[in-house]
Amino acid sequence: MKKLLFTITCAVLAIQMSAQELKVSRGLPDTTYSATMNIMGVGPKNGTVTVQGVEYPIYYTGEWAARIKFEKGVNKITVKASNGDKVEYTTVYADRPVPEPITTPIIKNVKISPASRMEVVEGDEIRIRLSSLPGAKLTWLGGEPLYEVDDKGTYQGVYVVKKDDKAFDAPIEVVIATGDETVAQPVKADVKMMESSYLVGKTTEGAYLNYGLGSDRLGGAKINYLSEGICMRIIGRVNDMYKVRLSKNINAWIPVSYMEIQPNGTFAPTSLTGSWHISSSKGYDRVMVGLDEKLPYTITEDVALSRISVRLYGAACNSNWITHKDYKAIKNVSYIQEQDDVIRIDIDLKDPQIWGYSVSYEGKSLVVNVKHRPESLKISNLTIALDAGHGKPYTGARTINGTNEDELTYDMVQRLKKILEDKGAKVVLTREGKENVDMSDRRDKAREAAADILISIHCNAGGTPLDLKGTSTYYRHLSHKALSVAILNSLLEMDVKNFGNIGNFNFSLNQPTEYLCVLVETLFLNVVQESAQIQDPAFRQEMMERVIWGVEKFLSEVPGSDAPAPKPYKNK
Repeated sequence: MKKLLFTITCAVLAIQMSAQELKVSRGLPDTTYSATMNIMGVGPKNGTVTVQGVEYPIYYTGEWAARIKFEKGVNKITVKASNGDKVEYTTVYADRPVPEPITTPIIKNVKISPASRMEVVEGDEIRIRLSSLPGAKLTWLGGEPLYEVDDKGTYQGVYVVKKDDKAFDAPIEVVIATGDETVAQPVKADVKMMESSYLVGKTTEGAYLNYGLGSDRLGGAKINYLSEGICMRIIGRVNDMYKVRLSKNINAWIPVSYMEIQPNGTFAPTSLTGSWHISSSKGYDRVMVGLDEKLPYTITEDVALSRISVRLYGAACNSNWITHKDYKAIKNVSYIQEQDDVIRIDIDLKDPQIWGYSVSYEGKSLVVNVKHRPESLKISNLTIALDAGHGKPYTGARTINGTNEDELTYDMVQRLKKILEDKGAKVVLTREGKENVDMSDRRDKAREAAADILISIHCNAGGTPLDLKGTSTYYRHLSHKALSVAILNSLLEMDVKNFGNIGNFNFSLNQPTEYLCVLVETLFLNVVQESAQIQDPAFRQEMMERVIWGVEKFLSEVPGSDAPAPKPYKNK
């Protein structure tokens, strides 16, 4: 039955590659401001298209791409296929419009930073930048001046929030003075003083700390996840992020949705450290530090020293001994009082490879669980979690001929599963069916299975359709880098370019520390040559075999490993 399902999956993917009439699907603007443009489409497979005298291949998938160079004005474009099919259209190449200068006392292009929606406290800086009439006199927030910084009417200024500031009691406006005329124009902003000068929030399940307010499609840069029930003082808000004080000298940011505001009079926690206890149980060594309150923490790794460090904020040392015995994973535990309210806990490990760890609370005691090295590093002894990226209705990237990323990743994970099970490994799928699974549920599946490794399979997209990008691997934590490099090096023995090994990657499934995690971005679906490669079942099969070859190579090179080096890969 498994073999039948696998065959059906491959057949479904192949159906989408049937021959099609010539079409231009992307790159048909009426007007462009760029001198060159890439166009893409589908056509009779294994033929060619000619554009502006240049011939381009149509791949067996029916996909093709071409590059056009425009002349100023109207450009008539003809795309002709080798079977005689033809598409014609026109595009106007024009100079980009120049904004008209401001000639009246108004303001435009207003930008308030950190944001136009925030709650502030004494000492916060609010910056504004805008465009207005050159040579005018501008003020805001009760007469604070704005300064013209160029000859184009660009103004900016900084306002430092005062104690019991009343400047935000009324809507913010900018006053523009020109000769005898004065105009006040409101600014779209929601800035106000925090209602309480001492506000405390408590973390809920899934909370995490961010370094700053920056964000992209993966979210802000995370420091680490936190246990629930940790109180922290809130010292500001920008949009949907609270600014929290970890210690006297260190702040961070946390999503509003992961904090519960506590009643007035709640203290931000501080604690003396109590007794330390190190123990060993099945699969883990653990370090337990007694505290009076749950404190916020951050976690770092030093792979050169094979060390895990946990910084406790709001903590002062009152511990005078740490008893050591012969533990399986832990070599030594020590601490340093880095600041008067910050303690760093250093856990040195015996194995040069860090296999996994977690930080949490049991009651008010901090607990660091350090995973034992697997009894055997042979792949048949390991539990490996496999993640097929995306899932309906979130189909991910899409090829020009309509093949979705989630279909390709599902197919590749099924191939990985068969390869691993044939080698005797235990396999856990984070997405067993075609439907999407929430990221937290995917992480939980791997944790509950006590996975040793998680491999997430995706397809990439971006850039131009004619320029090869290649394959890449991604990791978040330094202890996962060696595995990601081994997989990438194995893949690069194929006919693919090297897009790179990317570290500190802020992808949700790269975040866990309980097991090794690697994201594999196979190839770029918008690049026609790479799209043709990844839509070839034989190519996908070899790619997945090489992923596992890289895993076996990594396992065999861990010092003291009992895993044999894999035999050189040979194309079948």
